[in-house]
Amino acid sequence: LASGAVLTSDGWIATTLEYRTAVESDVVVVGGKGYVVTRVALEPGTNLQFLKVDASNLPVFAFGSGFDVRPGDQLFAVPSPTAVFSETAVESLWPAGAISSDVPSRRISVEDPLLGNYPGAPVVNVRGELIGFVEGSAMGFTSVLPVDGVLPPFNALLRTGMVARASLGVSSTDLTRTLGLPETETSGRAQGALLRGTSSVKKGSAGAVAGLLAGDVILSVNGTPIDETRALDDLIVTHVPGDEIVLRVARGSEEIELRAILGAL
Repeated sequence: LASGAVLTSDGWIATTLEYRTAVESDVVVVGGKGYVVTRVALEPGTNLQFLKVDASNLPVFAFGSGFDVRPGDQLFAVPSPTAVFSETAVESLWPAGAISSDVPSRRISVEDPLLGNYPGAPVVNVRGELIGFVEGSAMGFTSVLPVDGVLPPFNALLRTGMVARASLGVSSTDLTRTLGLPETETSGRAQGALLRGTSSVKKGSAGAVAGLLAGDVILSVNGTPIDETRALDDLIVTHVPGDEIVLRVARGSEEIELRAILGAL
């Protein structure tokens, strides 16, 4: 059985795809009461699914930010109303190599490997705000998916009836977390998202239409710098399709501004 979090008082629930895709007529239990699933919506960028049940006045978490979690912060995992585990955040992690701008890559690492036995369990901060969902364990730690990149596609579902994720359509190498790249590629910069290689800007994507080119270094999105606290995808996945963003870009020795209207993944 998977855990999950109630997102709306009228019965939208987020849970994991770890075990299987839910189907209509499945039963979920909230507060000791069973509810029949009436709709299932898959989220394309993460291992989550949104379930709808016919309910009212369900208790919900306030939403916090997993992106703001820092090493040493106390967190609490809540796999069930009767089970609460106190955890300590170790660090935020990103995968090595080229990263898509359109899929959440950041994970929060916590010390307890056994927490991975509860995929989908909501994780909250000391204020009781939902900051993420348990994914799984590896090498003695459990990874938590921040809620920040989950809410925009869910909000699109509420507004339009369809899950939709914003897309810039590029892949990049984060200079803050990558060592050993030649200065001919980085132009001596230690921060930013390098569009490395001819396939780094997808043809016809929002980034391509805006004028991004292979070899560019994206320095900021809407004035927020890409640095040790924010990667490019952190700044894209919190948007919705149709949003206009301003990109500060290093191209050779020059810096330019480009405007992009985000597409849909």
